[in-house]
Amino acid sequence: MQETYPYVTLIRLSGNNKSLTSTLKNLPKKTRNCTILGTWTTFGEYDGLVQFIAPSNEDAMKFVTENIRPIRGVTSAETLPLVTQRSYIEQIPE
Repeated sequence: MQETYPYVTLIRLSGNNKSLTSTLKNLPKKTRNCTILGTWTTFGEYDGLVQFIAPSNEDAMKFVTENIRPIRGVTSAETLPLVTQRSYIEQIPE
């Protein structure tokens, strides 16, 4: 089984958040090498969020470029890799 890594994309939108909600809901759960774990609409600075797994940063970038960026009204999509607290702490020198 291929190893995958979790990512979250924070989406900013110009215009109606209702269209983003329905578009996110209708994204295919599996595209290329990526699998969507969940989609949400949010309050505040960002309008939506997509959590997904991908085998590499390159695959994550392709996923966002091909599936999130083309959504009508999206003005920005900031993608962050996710790490567990344990793996983060293990990387901090003593």
